[in-house]
Amino acid sequence: MTDRGKEPISEGARSIDAIWANQENLNCRIDELLADVQRLTVEIRCEFNLIRARQPPQLPPQVDQQGIRPMR
Repeated sequence: MTDRGKEPISEGARSIDAIWANQENLNCRIDELLADVQRLTVEIRCEFNLIRARQPPQLPPQVDQQGIRPMR
């Protein structure tokens, strides 16, 4: 059995190594993007929950001024 570690690297092996390195880089970027999307999802859910929890403003009852007549 020969020691293949001392053989010169062919162009095909370099390109395969480059492909694997690029694949690993893409995997890291996808993981970062996934984490960002998950954080955004949590923030949006929290905001929606806060909006739902707020009580609607209590408006004073509207009185039709023309419908009110003085009593005699």
